[in-house]
This record gives sequence, structure tokens and C-alpha cells, in this order.
Amino acid sequence: QFGRIILEENAVHSAVKGCYQECRRIFANSLNTQATNVSSAILTYSTDLAPVFMTKECAKQLREILTVYGSLMSTLSVDRMRQNNENTGQPGHTNQTGQTGQSDGEDQLIENECHIDNVLGGIIQPILQAVRSCSNQSLEGADAAVFMLNNVSTLQTELKGCTTTTSNTNTNTHTITNTHSATSTWIELLDTEIRVWTDIVVLEETNRTLKRSDLDMLLELIEVLPSTLVASEQPGLTPDRMNNVLKSFYSTVFTTVVISAYIEKLVDPELRTLCRVRIANSIVKKYSIIYDFISNINNKYDIQILTHTVDEIGVLLGYSGVTGTEN
Repeated sequence: QFGRIILEENAVHSAVKGCYQECRRIFANSLNTQATNVSSAILTYSTDLAPVFMTKECAKQLREILTVYGSLMSTLSVDRMRQNNENTGQPGHTNQTGQTGQSDGEDQLIENECHIDNVLGGIIQPILQAVRSCSNQSLEGADAAVFMLNNVSTLQTELKGCTTTTSNTNTNTHTITNTHSATSTWIELLDTEIRVWTDIVVLEETNRTLKRSDLDMLLELIEVLPSTLVASEQPGLTPDRMNNVLKSFYSTVFTTVVISAYIEKLVDPELRTLCRVRIANSIVKKYSIIYDFISNINNKYDIQILTHTVDEIGVLLGYSGVTGTEN
């Protein structure tokens, strides 16, 4: 910014610029060292699959950095201004290197490393790598997914929390949205990560529920059954077999507290709600396949074995209207 105010280089300009460059160098080195240590760290998980301490520390760093970044009057770098001046021939530039003795190429490298987008990435990517490594080596299935979701959502919460500021007055409350453009890339990345692991939780919990009543086996048989055959006359799809499986399934639906207790390990309340709804939705869709199959007169079943309709199963699961499109 000095190039706009001071037309010629002077001692104050050089001293401040030199201090600035040295601070950037130290910060960039510190960030790189942390990234190396975090990505190679050996993490351990707790029985409740809560976010690890290192994730919480990185989340705290994100909050502090974004708080400072959001309060800056200007995010325009000295070096970028100097480069623009050199290219346009404006006064106030110098071809000399700073007092730190770095070349222009080194200045540009540090400038890139200290860009807010790269700083956030230098914190987020290493911890994600470390958490994935811990998950892959020690956990599997829904356990791995819940562990990942807890760690990823902890980081995401800090990024999203820094985009909105709320202020109170004597009369009402105002919400001021201050979205940092640098956070959008990383919020999208974490959103993608959350979707992947949420899908795994939903799939694992749905399959676990269906397997308790053998409804999963019926669905597999139905899928491969030729349409020319009478279903009720085929092994594994007899009326007695269908009746017993449905009774077991209805009993399972009434004990879905087992699913809820598992989902309670998720630390983000919004994720807990999302997973419950999506699991219920998935189970109802699977049941609707069985319901339509038995209701088909060509399969020659007594529809009296269908104690509950599809909508009633949704209500029994605690989520009315879950038969719609999954989120």
C-alpha cells in the first residue's frame, strides 16, 4: 500500500516492508512444519468416536485466522501491488529486494503460501489426511463414517461460523452476513466429504436394520426373480416365510431406538437429524418394494400379512412424510 502514498522508496518504507516479508516467511515455514507434523501424526479414536484433539486445535486455528482476516481493512499484498506497479510503470516501486535478502521469486512463493485460501488448505488438508489414515487403519463401516463425520463437521462448523456475525440492539437482533470468499472452496470440499460419509452411515444402518428381520434376503430374491414365475410358489418366498419375516420386521421397527442410539454419537445435531431422516426414508423405500410385491395379485399372496401400510411404517419410525425424495 505504500506505493500509493509514498512516491519514492525511503527508510520507513523499506523497514516496514522488510518486517512484513520476514513475518510472512516465518508464518509460511511454521504452517508448513505444522502440516508435515499433522499429516504424519498417529491418531487414536475414543469409544464415542468424538473428534480428536488435533482436529479441535485445527478448528480453533481456522476460527482465529478467519476472525483476523475478516477484520482486515485490506487484503491486498505489498508484493502484488509492487508487481503491478512494475508492470504498469507507476511510480513508487523499487526493483530492490527487501531487507530479508529474498529474491522476487522467493517473495512470490511466500505470497502464494500466505494467501488466505492456501493458509486454510494448509490447516484442513493435513488433518483430513491424518483422520482418514486413523479411520482406515482402525475402523470400518458405520464406525469409520461416524468418526469421519465428527471430525469433518468440527472443521466445517468453524468455517461456516465465521461467515455470519449477529449483533443485538435494544429493539431487535440484526444478522450481518460476511462471507469470506476464501472459505467457499473449503466449505464445498467438506460438504462433499460429509455427503460421502453420510451415505455410508445411511447404507450401513439401513442394511443392519433390514438384516435383523431377514428383509434384506427377501429383497435379494425379489430382485432376481423372473417375472414369469409365481412368487408365492418359489423357495424362500413362500407365504409362511413372507409372513414370518414381516412380523420380525414390524417388531424391529418398534425398536429403532437401537439406530437412534448409534446416531447419537454424531456431535453435530443437524447431521444427527439428517441421518435419522435419511435412514428412515431408506427403510421405508425398501419396505415399499415388499409391499408392492405382496400386493401384486399375480404373486398370489394374502395381503392380510401386510399389517402396516408404507405411510404407517414412516410414522412408526417417527418421521411422517419420509417417503419423499432423500436429501
